[in-house]
Amino acid sequence: MNEAIHGEESALREELAEAEATTRAIGHELRSPIGAIMILSSLLAEDHAGVLDDQGRELLRRLSECAQNTVTLMDRLLVLSRAGQHVMQPVVLDMKSEVEAAFTEQALRPGVALPSLVLGELPEVTADRTLVRLLLGNLLSNAVKCTAGRPEPLIEVRGSVDADEATYTVRDNGIGIDPKLSNRLFTLFGRVHSQADVPGAGVGLFIVQRIARRHGGRVWARSAAGDGATFHVALPRRAAQPDPAARLAE
Repeated sequence: MNEAIHGEESALREELAEAEATTRAIGHELRSPIGAIMILSSLLAEDHAGVLDDQGRELLRRLSECAQNTVTLMDRLLVLSRAGQHVMQPVVLDMKSEVEAAFTEQALRPGVALPSLVLGELPEVTADRTLVRLLLGNLLSNAVKCTAGRPEPLIEVRGSVDADEATYTVRDNGIGIDPKLSNRLFTLFGRVHSQADVPGAGVGLFIVQRIARRHGGRVWARSAAGDGATFHVALPRRAAQPDPAARLAE
């Protein structure tokens, strides 16, 4: 029985490694043609926009936007692949410092106006710093996007502990999520907002879930349309055995 289980685990690892390698290869191969489209679109807009009518210029703008969105998607898939390959090195994390650092990183993105940030108690946890920073960055990026344009945008991050878990809550006062679409939240490409309302590739929350699972944790959300969203991440207080099946899509 043990040999059979060991064999299944080895086969799973091999399948995951092959899937991750394929993801990386596709991402790198697509960069060249998509990059060429972006460059040619830019040259066309700069040198020949005058011979296009309004409809032509709008179509060109959409072409450039689609190319940029594709590049963003490839970048996110490569991040997902690297997260799956990352060798975990658990350390004791000061989560207040980690949240502050992840929030500051949001300001480095072009055109981003940061909402107010309120921090409550954030207990320490033993986890991998690189993956936790990526998890926090995706949750905060999602909250920043969802609060854009809202009056007095706000993000609150708080934590609590019980005997075995530390739970971290990220709440925003953004546009919220229709509960009917909540089953899409943590799926790959599972968008719940239009690209116009909340730009993105539909990969960030999937990464959040996979990182939580790699630590032996879990993630869930509560929201209502127009009433903000609340995401919860529960992690074992001490380093747990990682879940190998959480490395890529189920």
